[in-house]
Amino acid sequence: KPGHVFNDAFDMVASDSAAFNNRCGTAAAIHGRQATHGQHNRLRAPGSIGAASYPARVFKGMRMAGQTGDKQVTIENLQILKVDAEKNLLVVKGAIPGAKGSYVIVRKWN
Repeated sequence: KPGHVFNDAFDMVASDSAAFNNRCGTAAAIHGRQATHGQHNRLRAPGSIGAASYPARVFKGMRMAGQTGDKQVTIENLQILKVDAEKNLLVVKGAIPGAKGSYVIVRKWN
C-alpha cells in the first residue's frame, strides 16, 4: 500500500526503460528526423562516414542506423503531491519515464 510507505510532500525517484525502443535509419539517428542541410537529391542520406585511404577504416562510435531507446531512465527530484491509499494511487508532479501502462520503480530520493 502506498499510504504506508509514502506521504505527501515527499521527494522521489522514478525508474523505467525508455518508452520508445525500435530501429531508426541513419537520418533519424544523426539528424533528428529532418532533411539534411537542404540537399535536394540526397535528402536523408547519411553523408560521409570517414576519410579516404588514411585511416582506411571507420572509427568506433560513428553514428549510424540501429536500435534506439530501451535504456534505463531515472528521473530524480519528483514530488509526490497526494497519496490515495484506498485506490493505490500516487499523484506525482513531474515527468514519469516509460510507456503507458508499464511498471515504474519508485523510491525515496536522498
